[in-house]
Amino acid sequence: TSDCHFLPDINNERKVRNETYRTNMLKLNAFVMTYSEIDEIVTPRHSGWFMGYAPNSLHIETWNNSRQFKEDLIGLRTLWEQGKLYTFTSHVRHQDVPHTPNRDFIIQNIFPFFNNTLA
Repeated sequence: TSDCHFLPDINNERKVRNETYRTNMLKLNAFVMTYSEIDEIVTPRHSGWFMGYAPNSLHIETWNNSRQFKEDLIGLRTLWEQGKLYTFTSHVRHQDVPHTPNRDFIIQNIFPFFNNTLA
């Protein structure tokens, strides 16, 4: 996110944090994270699970070892502790996300969460 001006803001990674982002995330009954094992567009492909490169490295840092999780910047750790954080992995190219067989994956695994309400 070093070249991105948007993600550090919504991920609450700035020096001055916006507690509203975290507060609103914690109102969710469920937060779903997904990525594709064969995505060649998003780098690193694990970004959908808030995983990225470790500082000064090309090694992928697991999401629960990241600053985002440890400092609970937007509530991921709290959601995890409350059993409200769900992770899925798909096997589809980025550009094929809306097409079969990924459509079946989305309907089976992701759509059930769309009937989610705020606490």
